Amino acid sequence: MPQFITSSDLAGIAPEIILTLTAICVLSLGMIKISKTSISLSIATLGIVAAGTVILKETGSSGLLFGGMLKINLFTEFFDLLYLA
Repeated sequence: MPQFITSSDLAGIAPEIILTLTAICVLSLGMIKISKTSISLSIATLGIVAAGTVILKETGSSGLLFGGMLKINLFTEFFDLLYLA
């Protein structure tokens, strides 16, 4: 069993990474008191669309990630898209 994170592991969780970075950006804008909600809404929308694009791009790929701890298949992709919706 490999002990290191591989690039295929990171590619498999790319939508979650994108959503996490988007949330950090939106929360950071709130902390520095930028009062325009349109900027935060635009960043949030861009992050959701980017994550959805990555999920749709990888549709049909399946495999085990992180040494078998995470399984990617059509079922998990469906629930990722449902979560985004």
